[in-house]
Amino acid sequence: MDYISLRVGVYLYPTVDVLNAHILQLFVIGFAPILPLAVLGYFKSEALDVTTLFLLVASFMPLALPHSALPLWSRWMFMLTIPFTIYATNFLFPDETNTIFVHRLRISRFIRTRFLIIFIPLMILLSFTYMVMPPEAPFPYFNNIDTARYLTPSMQRNTVPVSMSQDIVFALSLLGFNMSLDSCIIAHESLAGWAQLAFPFKQVFVYSSMDVDLQSALFWAQIFDEIYVLTLIPYDYTIKQSGFNLVFQLGLIRVYVK
Repeated sequence: MDYISLRVGVYLYPTVDVLNAHILQLFVIGFAPILPLAVLGYFKSEALDVTTLFLLVASFMPLALPHSALPLWSRWMFMLTIPFTIYATNFLFPDETNTIFVHRLRISRFIRTRFLIIFIPLMILLSFTYMVMPPEAPFPYFNNIDTARYLTPSMQRNTVPVSMSQDIVFALSLLGFNMSLDSCIIAHESLAGWAQLAFPFKQVFVYSSMDVDLQSALFWAQIFDEIYVLTLIPYDYTIKQSGFNLVFQLGLIRVYVK
């Protein structure tokens, strides 16, 4: 796919420099703590070698070929977790399968133990803070605006902040009272799950970012008498330009109708 585009989307970037920055930053945030151990724990295994090489090529291919690379580069990068963890574990807890670099660098078990003493508290700190810190105040290590679209700054982050939940419930209540039988909903991806749960028998079209898949949703929604849009700021910009009328607003949540 061609990653460089003036359109707005999760995997579309205005310049090559922006794309490169996202790839490198996500790799550092995701693997910096474990990467040295993975390198030191590397051992020859045909299955792991092929898997790791393919995932590395798929992850970093857009750096060399931004206009013609495998799609969804971040998905391939996340799968590197599996081989990297195996290699790191082999270094920290060696068995009869010893590592190439341990032999060459003559790293003793004492040094490995020191690595373990440092590594375990570090991983506990990062894991614990990632799990429990609120999305409004994530741990600084994960709080990167460029990588938030691929790796949420906190596991406590829902599709939308929990503080907005009541606003969404009010919006869904409004839809429930006002939608006719021959109507449909167009929902931003962060709110689509809410709409599908609240109205399991309604047609829900989903769009992402500012306008990705929105034109397709608008086209297919024309067969219905009424079209409601459940969205939030700033993802309502294109909706406002498409002739929809605002009928509900609370916090960042917006409901439009046409």
